[in-house]
Amino acid sequence: MRPVSKNSRRSVGRHLRGMLKATIMQRRRETVYRMLAKRNAGIVSCFVCGKHVPRQWATLEHVLPLSKGGTDEMSNLSISHAKCNHRRGNTNEERGDEV
Repeated sequence: MRPVSKNSRRSVGRHLRGMLKATIMQRRRETVYRMLAKRNAGIVSCFVCGKHVPRQWATLEHVLPLSKGGTDEMSNLSISHAKCNHRRGNTNEERGDEV
């Protein structure tokens, strides 16, 4: 059996960390979606445009973008359409349906 190089182990480590972070964020998105749905009688509104967001189109939205000092804490997360989330970018434009 060939020994595994340090670079190869680092690459695998980075890949696994990336997968773990994606899994955590997906679970967090589901949690935020459920919390908003429960609070608003099953209707989850987009943080940016205010229209209903079906579960399959929901993305996690940082109320205060990470690049502007925001965090991944639940109080800084909301739900938006992917299109709205990408259009908003890292601006502070908001509508106001935070968790």
